[in-house]
Amino acid sequence: MGEPAAVAPTCRTPRALVPLVAALAGSACRPEPPVAEPPDPRAASPDSSVPLEVPDPPREEAVGGLRTLSTDSRLALADPAAGADQLQVAYLFPEAIRWRLAVRGDPGADRTLVYRYGGRVFETTPRESASRELLSLERLATLLSLELRRALFLWPDGFEWSGEGSVRQADLGNLGRLVATLAADGSGRPVAISSLDAQDAPRETLGRVTWRETGGRHFPASLERHSATGRIWAEEVLEVRTGGTFLPDFFLPVDRRPPERGSPAGDIPLLYPRVAFHALAEPVPAGADLGALVRRARERQRAVARELEPGWTLSTLPIFALDEGGGPRELWLRLEGGPEPPPDGWAQHAPQDVWAIEVPRASAGVAEALAKLRSAVKGAGQKAGAPYMVILEGRADGPARLVLPVAPR
Repeated sequence: MGEPAAVAPTCRTPRALVPLVAALAGSACRPEPPVAEPPDPRAASPDSSVPLEVPDPPREEAVGGLRTLSTDSRLALADPAAGADQLQVAYLFPEAIRWRLAVRGDPGADRTLVYRYGGRVFETTPRESASRELLSLERLATLLSLELRRALFLWPDGFEWSGEGSVRQADLGNLGRLVATLAADGSGRPVAISSLDAQDAPRETLGRVTWRETGGRHFPASLERHSATGRIWAEEVLEVRTGGTFLPDFFLPVDRRPPERGSPAGDIPLLYPRVAFHALAEPVPAGADLGALVRRARERQRAVARELEPGWTLSTLPIFALDEGGGPRELWLRLEGGPEPPPDGWAQHAPQDVWAIEVPRASAGVAEALAKLRSAVKGAGQKAGAPYMVILEGRADGPARLVLPVAPR
């Protein structure tokens, strides 16, 4: 079955939504008429202390039974020179989104962030501390791209779809519309969704979608992002998380937050309720090199996956239980789902609230991040349990999520 085509982004397409767009779109980038935009109050002096207006908070309302959703993905860009290899997207439904595109080789600094906060859209770019508000056509194009992805990951919730046969459409008002092509397998899930702007010009397509069940709901497992000139990237969705608690400030650039609530971007501990899984624990040598441990973890994952009974799925993310100082003490192989009871030797980690924070490198800053997590737990009047670390990109110099369970009282 054919997939709807999309065309190249315009010259005003945000950098974070199409990384290094000039290299990807080339001469296909079509100009748009100039639009008068109000100046940013810091434009004349980016380092000035001119206070910025604090936007009104976004509306919060569950969609399809979900209040929040966050995803971690590995990207393979069609142009390897573009460099981006990680996409993290977080949602506080229905009006707050945080899009983080990281660049390989410098995960702590070389990253682009796009924030939707109610009706406002902001962007921060690599090595620039000051954010920029997206306005006029640029804002509309960004919102349309963000809504396209939200529609795919929430399918079919959040939008009013209409149509017959294999095609469904959703009207987005002044943003444009979405067109979904359903799979021929009768699942009712799309193999592709395309966006068209308010002038009915095609913008982009999320296609070749495969699906995986997580927590009783189907989410994309892999997809490709296309423009008219070809594929922009292929995407493997490594992890989908629901049920987390996000502070609204997580969806604002740090320089847009009120001073009394300011904190470094990306350094906000988040609470996830009722996290449960089955794990097989294996001890690791004290003081061992983290890179060697991660390689060993991948080897053990491949070996154990071959021996699993049908119906069970093994997480591809290496996990290490940590000692109090943040050093690895055990490797955990984690089951993502399957029939009950679990295979022999797999311990059940009962549902438990956890606090989590991400660090740009698994091999650095762990002790400081754990201190922030313990402070968050203490501030909530809770007692901290034993920490563990999830390696998000399969390498020690890549990002990791530190997790601190809340000990039962």
